[in-house]
Amino acid sequence: MNPIFLAVLLSVFGTLSIGYLVWSIVGLREVLTKSKDLRKDVDYLNDSLGKAESQIQNDIRKFHEESIVYTDDLVENIQSDIDRRFDKIYQKFYSDANEKVREE
Repeated sequence: MNPIFLAVLLSVFGTLSIGYLVWSIVGLREVLTKSKDLRKDVDYLNDSLGKAESQIQNDIRKFHEESIVYTDDLVENIQSDIDRRFDKIYQKFYSDANEKVREE
């Protein structure tokens, strides 16, 4: 093979190799920059998700506490109503029994 042709061929391949290397490095830097930006976005989304989950848990806990208070109030009202009705029945029964005893 002709030495000049070989030198030109090696020069062309060397230039292409260096160009490919520079192109690869620039591409890797762009990918690294984009991956850092994506990582920031992912971290932001994770923080937002954590805050949303925390808010949902707080809302559920608050609803649960309010429902317990409401249920306790409702049970107390029902019990007092039942007690009041039994008191009326007892008073009626006791007064009727007293009237029968007085009659005899």
